[in-house]
Amino acid sequence: MVKAKILVVGPCESGKTCICNYLAEATESSGGEYHPTQGVRILELEVEGEEETGRTLLVEVELWDCSGSKQWVGPVVMGNASTDTFYPLYTVVYVQQCNVCRFERCWPAMVKDTHGVVLVHNPDQPQQEKELERWYSYFVKQQGLQDDQCLALSHHKPVSAGYTETSPDSQLSSERLSGIRQVHTSLEEEPEAVRDEFNSFLMSVVGSWADRQHREEGSIIDGDNEF
Repeated sequence: MVKAKILVVGPCESGKTCICNYLAEATESSGGEYHPTQGVRILELEVEGEEETGRTLLVEVELWDCSGSKQWVGPVVMGNASTDTFYPLYTVVYVQQCNVCRFERCWPAMVKDTHGVVLVHNPDQPQQEKELERWYSYFVKQQGLQDDQCLALSHHKPVSAGYTETSPDSQLSSERLSGIRQVHTSLEEEPEAVRDEFNSFLMSVVGSWADRQHREEGSIIDGDNEF
């Protein structure tokens, strides 16, 4: 059996946890309410499939559902709106730092020994695509992973207030993300398509990783033979 570690990362409320639960056939008792992931959740599943060579593999997957929660700074007390000595009035403001992930200090531990990365964003919230660049930069590029070890899921959630439904075939506009495979998904419309895309990506990642390991081992052996 082959083992693989796959990270699922992206902005908060993009649908990462729902996708992970579906893939791992896990259930939650959240009552339909949104609860941000605290740090990371690790789910385990087994996937059987074929490599590009036609060889059948059974893969034991660690699926890391990584939090996208933002860092909050506060409370911050802003001024005194009253001259009453006994009952002063204060305005308390919580400031959100949009460019800082709450659990960013945990990223080095999360990314260690990773074989592949799934980027998830909600295309009905345009600002999330910009956030994807930061996740891609750290979890893929800075770790020396290749674009074929990354999959982008443009995940459509049920339309609600504050959401603008996008075209199901819209493409990522960022040039930095142009080299990775992008797939539009919806657990409500085509749930099995999500599983099929993930399994196909997983087999590609495992096959490529095994090929690289084989080449590296061959290089070491060839180097030893030179002495």
